[in-house]
Formats: sequence, C-alpha cells, structure tokens
Amino acid sequence: MIQAYVLIRLSSPGGDTQTILRTIDSIPNVQSVSSLYGPDDAIADVHVNEADDTREMPVLFDTVAKIRAVNGVLATDTRIVAVRPD
Repeated sequence: MIQAYVLIRLSSPGGDTQTILRTIDSIPNVQSVSSLYGPDDAIADVHVNEADDTREMPVLFDTVAKIRAVNGVLATDTRIVAVRPD
C-alpha cells in the first residue's frame, strides 16, 4: 500500500471551499480531506492498495491528477509516506 498526503492550494480560498473539498473527497482512493490554515488551503490523505504492487504508483499519479483537475484547485504538492509505524 502507498499512502500520500496531497497539499492543495485553491484559486479562491474561502469562496466555494466546501464544494471543492466534497468533490475531492469523492475521488476514489481519497480517504479524507481537510481545510487548513497556512500557505496551503487543504490536505488530502490518499491510500492506494492494489493487488498488483506495480500498479500502485500509476494509480497514485492518476488520483493526484484527478485532484488537480477539480475546478478551483490551483496547485498540489504530494508527499509520499516513507515509513509508517507498525
């Protein structure tokens, strides 16, 4: 399984943030999305768990592309989790 946090900047924070976050939350592999205070406007927790491990990274890239395609998303910055405690 691959887990990643996607930091999201919106083109107009505060405007239609709730609609944008609901749209992102509906994307497959997005476990949760929350608004933030600071330079980034939101963060999405993405988990990709494919039966074929070689498919996980392409699916992650596809998921991030879907987040970037949401109307109102200006930019993303993806952080792939290296180690999780057991």
